[in-house]
Amino acid sequence: MHYFVIGSDTLRYGPADVDQLLRWIADGRIDARTILVDVSSGAECPAVQLPALQDALRLSGVSHRPGRGESARVEHYIPVHDADAAPAY
Repeated sequence: MHYFVIGSDTLRYGPADVDQLLRWIADGRIDARTILVDVSSGAECPAVQLPALQDALRLSGVSHRPGRGESARVEHYIPVHDADAAPAY
């Protein structure tokens, strides 16, 4: 089966087969609440409801990406330098 992935940016990605979805889970691109759309039927469901993905999602350690109004826990912070911005003192 093939699925489209509805990204956090609301764009549709794919179609992707289950092997590709598993790679995207490993890369942190898909979490349990990511919406998948079955290409053949158009049915939508969260990734966690697809049995073939459940083990990978559990092992990924990420239950979901923060949505609107939720804050992300930042593990690593890399400051971005803007050469045109005045330094903050």
